[in-house]
Amino acid sequence: MSTTTKIFIVLVCLFAFLFTPMVIQFVAQTYNWKALAETYREVAVASQVHNRNLIALSAAEKQARDDELTSKQAAFDRQTAELLKLQNQLAQSEATNADLAAKNRSLATSNELLSHVVDAKTAENTVLANTNKKLQSANDELMAKNSQLNDRVKELSAQVLIREQKLRMAEEENIAIRQENERLRQMAKAPPAVGPGPVGPPPGVEPIGPAPTAPIRGQVLDVQGNSAEINVGSSDGVKKGMIFVVMREGKYLGDLRVEEVEPGNAVGTLELTGQGEIRKGDNVTDKASLEGVR
Repeated sequence: MSTTTKIFIVLVCLFAFLFTPMVIQFVAQTYNWKALAETYREVAVASQVHNRNLIALSAAEKQARDDELTSKQAAFDRQTAELLKLQNQLAQSEATNADLAAKNRSLATSNELLSHVVDAKTAENTVLANTNKKLQSANDELMAKNSQLNDRVKELSAQVLIREQKLRMAEEENIAIRQENERLRQMAKAPPAVGPGPVGPPPGVEPIGPAPTAPIRGQVLDVQGNSAEINVGSSDGVKKGMIFVVMREGKYLGDLRVEEVEPGNAVGTLELTGQGEIRKGDNVTDKASLEGVR
């Protein structure tokens, strides 16, 4: 029931209270007022009952409206509290979104920098890959050359073994020759068994050569591949074809056969190699003096 309806009912009741006495008075003056009064009295009572019913109904309606208003007010308060809570959550979410946006910008900057770094590393890796390919190719070539050199080393090692065997045989022959020469020298020094006559070696025996001279010693001036230059020459008694032994601190390094001779130096070819590589400053001595035969 609306407020307008309630006001209308109240006005009708007031009008009934005011208009009923006037009607009763008017009718009493004109007709049988007692009957009319009784009738109007009944009508008034009915009106009062009706008005009381309307008032009770209005009160009940008002109480229902008040209860509904209270309920709606409580719901409104709850919704207000919920709204405040949602507003706080929204503010927190906005702050979180702002932080996330800042972090996203920072991550975007970092990603851009990392992208540049990755590009640079990729380019560097490409260069390294190309370099690695070149090095691998060079390594393959070196491996091939190394294999060839190993084969050559094996071949030269076999030749060295053969030459060492020949050298030992030659040394044994030289020792035998020295012993024979010493024996012949002793026989030449012995007095003749018969009368005077020419002194000389017995028939069929070759004369013994002159006594050994001082050994020829020098040093290596330069080494070029398989050739070496020494600082002794023809003025020191060096002749073409002579063999010099190359030593360093008492360690045998190899043999040098003289090919070219000048007054102050000589150049030869390395024939036998021993323990180590021949280099400038190594000592050389003629092999014949070491063997006791010049």
